Amino acid sequence: MSGSDRILAAVNLARMRGDLVGAERECRNVLTAEPANVQANLLLGDVLLAQGRREEAMRYFETAHQLDPMNAAADTRLAMPEPRATVQEGPARIWIYLCFVFVIGAAAVAVYFANRRMSETDTSVVAPIVRSPAPYTPAVPVPPPSFLDKLVAADPDIASKVVSQSVSGDEATITLAAGTMPASPAKSRDELLQLARKGAEMAFLAEPKLLRADISLTGMINGRKDTLVVTHFSRSHMPGPAEKHLESFAMPEWNLALDPAAK
Repeated sequence: MSGSDRILAAVNLARMRGDLVGAERECRNVLTAEPANVQANLLLGDVLLAQGRREEAMRYFETAHQLDPMNAAADTRLAMPEPRATVQEGPARIWIYLCFVFVIGAAAVAVYFANRRMSETDTSVVAPIVRSPAPYTPAVPVPPPSFLDKLVAADPDIASKVVSQSVSGDEATITLAAGTMPASPAKSRDELLQLARKGAEMAFLAEPKLLRADISLTGMINGRKDTLVVTHFSRSHMPGPAEKHLESFAMPEWNLALDPAAK
């Protein structure tokens, strides 16, 4: 094998590996030394054809045919139909796509600036959004606790017996329900006095500003509803015997049973 044949074999191997630039360079080196080398002309034509340079490739195929008219490889390559312009269609499609994108982008920019100019010159196009303030809702004041609420907080059990209550300045008037009383036992008298005293303690605890509490007890006695006890308690005299604050009992015999010195 001659030196040119070895070079052409290496060129053919480089072409198959995709090194078209190197293959072209080596082919031209061989043709510079041996212009009538049929194989070098054919191989260079194949390399140029692979690069998309059909016209140049055909010239080298024609040269190989003229050098060897009976060369079937040269005849085959010259008889190849001209391929469709697939290589050129790619760039053409890219340019068409780029032009389309450019036109769409230019139209969008034009619309943007047109709307901007309209918004600057005509305030009716984009009216400002005016939000109405939320309706004012005044705070509902929390009422202070009533005297009855304070009585319940001070002594719920005694407060449950309250029939009526009122406050005037530093004096309170409270009526408690004592239930049905027997006619004359002394024990009932003591229970009534104790209930009146608890009512006064409840009043003074519920309202610190009170100086006096008038406690009345009502109940059923001898089949009728009546006021059983009327008492007047002073904060300055608390604690002390309940009899000291007693004004009257409903039953005369209960009044007579009281110790006069205790009043």
